[in-house]
Amino acid sequence: MSIPIKTKLKITLVIGVVSLLGFNVVWGNSFGTTFATNNGTGALELKIDSRTIYNGELQPALSWELKNLVPTQDKFFNFLDVKPGDTGLNTISLHLKNNPAWLCLDFKNLTDEENGRNEPESLLDNNDDGELSEELEFFAWHDDGDNVFEVGEEPIFGTSSQKAIGVLKNKTYPLADSLHGGAYQPNQTNYIGIEWCAGDLDVNLATAEISCDAEAMGNEAQTDSMTLDVSIRAVSSIQQPNFSCQKPHPPTPVGQCEIEGHKYDETGKPLSGWTIGLMKVITHNNGVDIYDLATDVTDTDGYYCLEWDGYTRVPRNIPSYINGPYNFTYRVFEILKPDWSNVSVEKGPNVPSLVVVPDGEIEVDGQYVSVPMGVPNGYIYADAAYHVDFYNQSGPLTYEKPVWQKKENKRVAKVKKARKNLANNWNKLKNRFRL
Repeated sequence: MSIPIKTKLKITLVIGVVSLLGFNVVWGNSFGTTFATNNGTGALELKIDSRTIYNGELQPALSWELKNLVPTQDKFFNFLDVKPGDTGLNTISLHLKNNPAWLCLDFKNLTDEENGRNEPESLLDNNDDGELSEELEFFAWHDDGDNVFEVGEEPIFGTSSQKAIGVLKNKTYPLADSLHGGAYQPNQTNYIGIEWCAGDLDVNLATAEISCDAEAMGNEAQTDSMTLDVSIRAVSSIQQPNFSCQKPHPPTPVGQCEIEGHKYDETGKPLSGWTIGLMKVITHNNGVDIYDLATDVTDTDGYYCLEWDGYTRVPRNIPSYINGPYNFTYRVFEILKPDWSNVSVEKGPNVPSLVVVPDGEIEVDGQYVSVPMGVPNGYIYADAAYHVDFYNQSGPLTYEKPVWQKKENKRVAKVKKARKNLANNWNKLKNRFRL
């Protein structure tokens, strides 16, 4: 067994993203975006507070009351001199307002750094990669708010293996989704606990005892550091009743596309054989002309790639534009199959920054479901794989009509009712006076 000599380890776990899917999310720097309040589609509001313990002592700089988080500034963990046997505990509370939601816990961008090697480390470690994620172990559970893991509390991860490289690298855990319990309700507080150990973390589920064996940690990780982005996503359970946190990670794009994306069902299963395309919609004095610019059919991974040469235009109907003013937009569309209906669409410059498109931007025209791209009367995004994912569920097509259309329908119904009443009254008068 190696004996630590002047052991000095550095760990920085950075809170990276707290995002609300379904709204206008602003994306920041490489750490991601902290975004905890929004009044967009779904009217969700999520706020978070945190309590961090390090070696049994409260860490005020890493603890905060209920608030919106600030990217790169608010961190659940940030320790610069971690030694074998050190332990930490973080209790995070989640507060929803306005509407129920599914919540997902994401870990992304785990990075190990070697930061050079001192003499004890160099005797065991000859590579240039950091090993700290192999030496730190983590366990998480649904807590009742007392900051202590107890018998009967449900684990989230870290029951069979705990190494950070295994349980944190590109991992997503459902706190609540359609496959794992009911949605989190507004005006209720939910808690999760995360405990870590520099060494061998042992969790006894039968007794709820947690221990940390410092001797299991050698000198390989001296001077090393580890960083990590943590993301807590909130997704409207009303808008997406069949949402699953663990949808498959999209495959690497085959080539450069103006627009690419995927097609999934409500459980996250990729769907092949769906036609996705890019169209140009021109509105003018005589009506609307639609041109198909590019189409593709999804493969077994649900993947499609749209490449437009800037010239090809296939009219979907007979063009009626002659002259005069006009406006145009580009839209990405899918052609619905029988017995399927649109649930939601996500789009963004790349996969990590996808956000749900508001209902008001989704158009349903017969078998076509489409979303806008680029700027009206401007250009589509080029030389970048702009990403659009379509999510559909089986069943009849259901689409929430705009408020103005609902009001118009009510007005028309009132007019029809008034006309019917007038006709009935007139018939009664004719019968009474035998006109």
